Amino acid sequence: MVVTSDNGMPWPRAKANLYEHGVHMPLAVRWGRQVAAGREATDPVSLIDLGPTFLDAAGVNVPAGMSRKSL
Repeated sequence: MVVTSDNGMPWPRAKANLYEHGVHMPLAVRWGRQVAAGREATDPVSLIDLGPTFLDAAGVNVPAGMSRKSL
């Protein structure tokens, strides 16, 4: 299960820029025994990282052509 949201209203220094409020958004992932509970990622994460993450958690090899990495 993946839960995320967009990054809010388009206020100055918020959505659609690289200030903290423009890049900070919630992301929670639960995949039973495949992903350890309580893990917190502090690196920047993009939603396009989810493709390789799902493949990795399912035990499928991530194609070399995917430009992102598994969480």
